[in-house]
Order: sequence, then C-alpha cells, then structure tokens
Amino acid sequence: MKPPVVYSGSAPRPHPALSGKTVAAASALLAAALALAPSAHADLEIQPTNAHAVLVPVSGASIRDDEFADLLKKALLKNGTSNNVHTATLLFQQSFGGGMLDEIKSTLGDTVKWVGGAASKHSEEAWGSATEDYWTQALKAELAKTSQPLLDGINQAATNDLRGAHGATVREHGQSLSGGGGETITLADNTATSHHAVLWGGAASEARHFNHIFNMRAALLNAWGPVGANVTITTLFGDGLHQPDGVAALPAAWNAQAATKANLISVMSALINSLNPNRQFFFYASDHGAWELDVVKPTLVLPNGGTVAFPVTLPGEIVETMRRQTDNLPTVSVTYQGGPATVTLDGQFVTTLSASQIFRLVSLSESLLGKESELRIMTSTADPMTIRSVVVSAGAFDTSPDILNRIQLSAPLHAPSSNYFFFRLSGEAGLDFAIESTTDLITWNRFGGGTFQPGQMVQFQTPVTPPFPKRFFRGVSNLRLVYATAGNHGRIDLPGTRFLAVGQMVSLVATPDAGYTMGSWWVNGVAVQTGGLAFSTTVIQPELNINVTFQPTP
Repeated sequence: MKPPVVYSGSAPRPHPALSGKTVAAASALLAAALALAPSAHADLEIQPTNAHAVLVPVSGASIRDDEFADLLKKALLKNGTSNNVHTATLLFQQSFGGGMLDEIKSTLGDTVKWVGGAASKHSEEAWGSATEDYWTQALKAELAKTSQPLLDGINQAATNDLRGAHGATVREHGQSLSGGGGETITLADNTATSHHAVLWGGAASEARHFNHIFNMRAALLNAWGPVGANVTITTLFGDGLHQPDGVAALPAAWNAQAATKANLISVMSALINSLNPNRQFFFYASDHGAWELDVVKPTLVLPNGGTVAFPVTLPGEIVETMRRQTDNLPTVSVTYQGGPATVTLDGQFVTTLSASQIFRLVSLSESLLGKESELRIMTSTADPMTIRSVVVSAGAFDTSPDILNRIQLSAPLHAPSSNYFFFRLSGEAGLDFAIESTTDLITWNRFGGGTFQPGQMVQFQTPVTPPFPKRFFRGVSNLRLVYATAGNHGRIDLPGTRFLAVGQMVSLVATPDAGYTMGSWWVNGVAVQTGGLAFSTTVIQPELNINVTFQPTP
C-alpha cells in the first residue's frame, strides 16, 4: 500500500496526521464491523472512512452523509445523547445510497430504535426505468404490509429487485441496517402517539422521482391515516413548484418546498422541538445520488518549494461507474491558500492552482482513473502553501461540488431526426446562465444563455452528427465566491465564505485590536487600499479573496 503522504522540498516536515482518512477500505470494513452492537442487524457493505454518499439537491450545495447524520443526531438525540423519538425509519433510493447507512449507524448507534435501507451499496449506482426505480418498485409492495417488520420488507425488496441479487441482470445490491431493536419496527404503529415524515425528492429530473414521492406519501397515509395534528408529511421536491416536466404543478396537498440544503436543515431543525420518545419518524430520499472521497482532510501545510503526494483509492465499482455512464463527469476539487502549484494524477497534468484563487474544481479524464492512483501537488512558491481539502467526486457534472454551478440541468434528451438536444433547467430564479459542452473535458464550448426562469426549456443544435461521441454538459451561473479574512491583531464584520452575484457590491468594516491601526486591504494578493476602516468593491472576477492587515499604532 502506498504511504499516506510523502513530503519533499526545501523544508523537511514530519508526516501529517490525517486522522485515519487514508486507511484502506479493508481496515474500514473491520472497524465498522467491530462497531456494530450485538443487537444491530446488518446486511451492509461499509464504505471506506474517507468516502461519502451525497444527497443531491435541486440547486446549491449538496448534503454529505456525515452532514445528514449530524442533522439526525440533533433531531433524534436529545442534547446529542438521549433518545428523542419513538422509532425512526430511513430509506435511500439513490446511487451510492448504502453509504448513508453506516454514517447513521455510527451516529445513532443503539440509543435510537431505528431501521434503514438503501437501493444499492456505497459504491454502486441505483437502477430503474424512466417511471420507477426497481428497488422502490419492490419496496412499495412491502410497505403495504403495514404490520410486517420494516426490516423484513426492506430485505424482501432487495430480493425482489429486478436488478438486484436475484434479478436477471444484477446491477445493485439492496442494503439494510438497524439499531436499538429496530428490527421490530412496523410502518403502522399504534403505540406511537403521532407520526411524522420527511420526503426528499432532490434533483428530481425524471418522472420516477415524482412517482416515488407520490407512492411513498400514499403508503404513509394508508398506514397512518390522513394528515392532521398527529400525522405530518413534509415534502421537499425539486423546485417546490413543478413536476419533473417543468410544466405541470406539484399536487397542492403536498405543500412542497424546494429540495435545497437550507430547506432540509430548516425542516430537520424544526423536528428538535416536535419529536419526543412517543412519536414516530420516517425519512425517504429519492434523487440521483453522488459520491465523494476525501483525499485531504484535515488542513495541512505544504512547505515552501515542496511536493506532497496522496493516495487515491477508489472502489472498483466506482471506476466502472465513472467510465460507463455517459453523463458522469469525475472531478477533483481543491480548497487552498497560497501557490502557485501544479496538480498531477499518476504523473499526468490535471490543473494549476493560482495564488489569486482559493478554490479550484477541474474535470478528470476517465482514462486517468484507476483503483490505485497518486495525486500530487507541487509548489514553487517561496512561502508555505495551505491545503484545506482535496475531494474526488463521482456523479454527473451538475451534481459535483462546483461552487459556481447553481443551475441544475436534466439529462439531455436527443431528437434523432433533428440532431437537437433538449434540456430542462431548475434552480434559482433570476440568475444569469449559460450552457456549455465539451468532448475532451478541457475545452468548453458555450451555447446561448439568458436569465433563468423556473421550468425553462433550452434547445440548441449540436455541431456533430450521429453517432455522437461521449459529451458532457454543464450549466454555469453568475454567482461568484467571496472569501474575506482578517490578519493578526484585528477582525472584520463579515468573515468567511459567501456567494454573491456578478455586479453586486461587497462592503466590509475592519476593527483593529487595542494598540494597532489599519494596514492595507488586499484583493487576490494585490494591495488595493491603504488604511481606512471600511472597504468596498464590486464582484466581477470568478473569485474574490479579500484580506485586511493591521500594524502597530505609531
């Protein structure tokens, strides 16, 4: 096995502690198996400790498994320690969904009586038709058996899955797990005083996503009775307004909200006060799913003029998924400060990290991917360079952690007779957008754009004729990253990261510590203002790294 990190450069450093983030998958499997309490049922393949399954929203930031588990901890564990719910059921119809369950196990343990299921392993895609995914199709029949233990129904759905272990073509392996005696949980539960559900239809671009939420809601109403004071069903679906065709309205009874990270956090936070040990909770997610690998976490410092190398270990199924899916675009993202530096993967150039930026996302050619690779960052700067994170992602480009990408594109639909592709957009109204395509993952060709409108259809003619080469598409918006920091001996009023639109004004106020006065305001490494407590600038560049310095009072 490759060593976790190797340094070379002008200033020798010890190997940084990566808190087990580069432990091999076999070690992760052993550790997770040992963590399972005797009372927990498990039919689950544990993902590596530095890998993460992802809930994909309609727009904006995604929700990783550790973030979702933290939301559950706050809602289902009173003060993070004692049980705050009667029972909890957690189901995931998405690619890589099994990765959600082991994170939940480590968070809830046996303190909460819970059961969980997923359509596929942490390293697998989930499969279905345009109208219904195969695991949920099988699960729907099991949920009708309201007195049956849900764990039995989840496992039976995996058996009946048309693409499952016993299907004609094996593509996915349903996963299940329970804790705290959760193997006895039933959907209909007369011992609970009330029943509460959250249904998530994230990047809902296909009819099947609508059908899943419709059918889950029907199953809950069948088991619990009508919505009222003791039965609540909160739905977060797409843009909160439209069905996947972008035209038809969502059922008014859903009272749906947009499936965004902010709304999910708000809904889950409200449960803190509404749940108690007598109330039943149910969560179901249906979206495309994505997968991330933490190559670097926590922060480390690269010595001046040095090189750092990281092993990138990918499950074999992940590599196959990236190569098989035509709309899948592997990416690597780096959050850093300093530079310049060069990034390579197995000796092949990937990208350059500019000193004027703090974030870089770049597409990876699938030909570079292997089960064992080495990502290397080399800097020639005279100053130390801080590497905050390096993440490798699997998923369609519009679900990758692109900070500029706030518009969701559906999968392109091809009209063979006219060589046209049709796209549906969903996301944040009022943003300027453009659509770009590429065949080599390097040169992006821009097609028309405009101001985003919910449910808008975009049509453009491709410059090629059938058979079409592998082609990737992305939607880009006018949002830009603004990162504000203060040097030693003072502070600013709005530190940290924000996303602002092109043309928007950024206004900051600095406060020096006692005995110090203002130094200079810097933008992307260039001093633009000397002195002055207040500073303003207009967002134009792709990224703004604003820093203020202070100096001793004369």
